[in-house]
Amino acid sequence: MPSLDPSWTPSESPNVLFSERSWFAGIFITAVAYGAALTLAVQCFSLLLRSMNSSNYKKNLFWIIYVSLLFICATLYAAAGAKINELAFIDYHLYPGGPSAFEYDYFWLPVNAMGNVFFIIANWLSDAVVVWRCVIIYADSGYPRWVILAFPVLAYLASFTLSLMWLIQVCNPNYSLWVFKSVNFTTPFLYVSLAINIVMTLAIVSRLMMYRWRISRIMGKQYGNHYTNLVTMLIESTMLYAVFSMLSIIPFSLKHPIQNVFIQIVSTLMIIFRVASGQAWSSDTATSLFSSPSLTSEDAEMHGGHPKIQFVDPCTSTDTNGDSDSTLITLNRQKGDTNEKKPVHDENDDASGNA
Repeated sequence: MPSLDPSWTPSESPNVLFSERSWFAGIFITAVAYGAALTLAVQCFSLLLRSMNSSNYKKNLFWIIYVSLLFICATLYAAAGAKINELAFIDYHLYPGGPSAFEYDYFWLPVNAMGNVFFIIANWLSDAVVVWRCVIIYADSGYPRWVILAFPVLAYLASFTLSLMWLIQVCNPNYSLWVFKSVNFTTPFLYVSLAINIVMTLAIVSRLMMYRWRISRIMGKQYGNHYTNLVTMLIESTMLYAVFSMLSIIPFSLKHPIQNVFIQIVSTLMIIFRVASGQAWSSDTATSLFSSPSLTSEDAEMHGGHPKIQFVDPCTSTDTNGDSDSTLITLNRQKGDTNEKKPVHDENDDASGNA
């Protein structure tokens, strides 16, 4: 069996070889993220199209366009990344210093600049969804709307400005992402973007935790979990993107070759999917969780020291054919009164009783 000849290995330092392996592994990691984005985009399209009707046509059309833009950005970003790696590992493999040196030195190439443009556009779209979710979840907090909007909007504008300046800088020829000549907007942009996502994540999670505590205290732990469980908090708060951003910024600060995985679109599509399926937190979710359309008197029983409230459908009357002999009580919440429907007795039974 032939053995591997050490002379076949490139004459490069271990650090350079590790850098090339990292770039190569990043191709597959990006492909995995793109596959997740593709799956979620198809699910969003399918759900939005199937649920579209005359009452929600404009809203669903808006989300279809939004998902389309995100998916186009993800596709072009992945294509640009694949092309720049093709140039580095195949077309210019003999570049001095190897493929990793080629990607460091020619970060400004038009194909890479195209990928950066669509990366920034997707980042703007994703951050806008995060700001929107934060505003929606805090809509019933009792504070004026301008107070709720102040920090998210200012943070979004700061991220937008820095990302635009970073984009202009990286598109200049002879620019390298890791070479600091004068003012480099890469680090400020990444840290501001990360800070915004972490702050928004903590704000949304704390609000959902507060609702969870209130619902558990009043109604029992089984109520409201649909909106306040762990999976919901991870999706609604885009914690997925915040964690991956942190894992990418730390290696970047250390000038490590591991790149940012295109993960923000995945968390954004997960939010849009929940919105399209009616599972996401809306402006009236808190009201619906703390109120019920109808309650029956026998449903109020002690459970763990707290009243157990059962949510039931409105009661309907029963036939008077002898199948039901119980009294029907309908609660009218607007009028504040009760209508009691007495059981109907058969006249023949009364006549036989008098006889």
